Amino acid sequence: MKYFEKAAVCAAMIVLLAACASPARMNAMIPERSEATLISETSPLAKAVEISTVSGGEETNPMWTSEVGNPEFKEALKNALANHAMLSEGAGRYKLAATMTSIDQPIFGASFTVTASVRYKLIEVNTGTSVFDQTITEPYTASFSDAFLAVERLRLANEGAMRVNIGTFLKTLVTQSKSFGKAALD
Repeated sequence: MKYFEKAAVCAAMIVLLAACASPARMNAMIPERSEATLISETSPLAKAVEISTVSGGEETNPMWTSEVGNPEFKEALKNALANHAMLSEGAGRYKLAATMTSIDQPIFGASFTVTASVRYKLIEVNTGTSVFDQTITEPYTASFSDAFLAVERLRLANEGAMRVNIGTFLKTLVTQSKSFGKAALD
């Protein structure tokens, strides 16, 4: 092989390796705290939520597309609950089940909009009563300016959709816990 051919093969290998899909990163799926998600120490949600199950995710195939795996989603959810003072330190008053019902991803484009749908179900442990059962659906768009490579844009869009989804869940849960009052959450 001549020098030029070797250089072309090396360049092609680098491009192929750079274009491999990577899974959504846990730390990029954690929403920021906001006024809408803050709770007081007297809230029935304060240090009361234990994650029971997380399902519906897919592992990323490096030769195909970026996906959101169950372990990454569970860790992101756990960290989000901890950051918002809702994660129990042991057995929780409530058990949370989160099921990814769909992650709609584009096949190609300059901007990638991913829409994540997750069903969140919160059960009061002592009574077995469902106090929250909703499917949250949120989109997020990663543009060409966010990442040159399409596989990178898709990963960013996946992470953003999950971050916005978890954030909306927390806002909705906090809002509903206030309107339910003690009676519904006791």
